[in-house]
Amino acid sequence: MLLRYVTNVYKGFFAISYQYRNYSKKPRLPQKAIWHKERYDTNLEGLIKEYDQTISNYMDKRTNGKETRGWSQEISSFYNHIYYLEVRRMLEQQGFGFK
Repeated sequence: MLLRYVTNVYKGFFAISYQYRNYSKKPRLPQKAIWHKERYDTNLEGLIKEYDQTISNYMDKRTNGKETRGWSQEISSFYNHIYYLEVRRMLEQQGFGFK
């Protein structure tokens, strides 16, 4: 492997984009929801519901009422489809187990 990942490491990705329309800046998921020190915080339901409403309001305004989906709805619909057929094999090679 080029980057010599150790076992139990999953390679993520990020995207860089250019704003070609004058949209307002999309609100980001609060740092508290993604930054975990030492242990994962599972008490995030209220924070996620609040962010869902923030994104719903943002989408409503951005699309002139045509779209009002929240963050959870968008993420769950994305992961409802298989986009990369080789992901499971790659994860197993990295030491992740599946039942």
